[in-house]
Amino acid sequence: MDWKYSHYISQLQRTTKKVHENFVVSSLFHDPRLSDLLPLTQYYVRRDEKRYALIDLYYPQIHLAVEIDEPFHSLNTEADKTRQSEVEGQSGCTFRRIRVLENNVLEQIEKLKLEIIEEIDQSKRDGVWEEWSEPKSATIEDLQQELTNTLFVKIKGRIKEDQLLSRQTGAWRLADWKRKKVKQVVVVHDGVVTRAFTDIDWWKDPERGHKWAFKGTETEEFDSIGSLLLGWNYQATTVYSNDIG
Repeated sequence: MDWKYSHYISQLQRTTKKVHENFVVSSLFHDPRLSDLLPLTQYYVRRDEKRYALIDLYYPQIHLAVEIDEPFHSLNTEADKTRQSEVEGQSGCTFRRIRVLENNVLEQIEKLKLEIIEEIDQSKRDGVWEEWSEPKSATIEDLQQELTNTLFVKIKGRIKEDQLLSRQTGAWRLADWKRKKVKQVVVVHDGVVTRAFTDIDWWKDPERGHKWAFKGTETEEFDSIGSLLLGWNYQATTVYSNDIG
């Protein structure tokens, strides 16, 4: 299957439960003028040292965030401004918004497309444009062999912003003797290696059926971040590096 098509489908799946967001993102995905842009839906960014945000759509080549303000956003105007300011300060990206309640969504989308095209052209004129290339991939078997003292956890689907960290960090049914050997946790979300944590601290949460949850230090130096992870097609949501067994 064409790798771009596979990427579009995987990213679009995260918008299926939000009809306005799905409509806007689909329109952008289907425009051939934007086919050289890497689109990332539900993109994970920092707000500050402890909090995170999920951007509806992000184009890393032009550092552009697109937010689709569905009707409920009219009740959160000030909170949205604060969130945007924090994300801009951390990431340096710029924001564009599609506001559904303005009732001219098609016009807003076309205006957004023209602005995006100009951003692409400007990036090329400045000599900073980077082509969207086929993503690197790895197999779970290779990573299990390559890494040591590592737990891999698998999560799926759209995650609400306030639940992001809790979904990534717990909770898991783990054999006690294996858990004690874990020094690194690698998160695989919808078939992509998304996060890696070190300095792992475990605890049992009785509210989660006595499963194990963890805290850790997120590292961005893990080479496989962003890689497609192949071969993990079986049901288990946790596996260990081979040295743990």
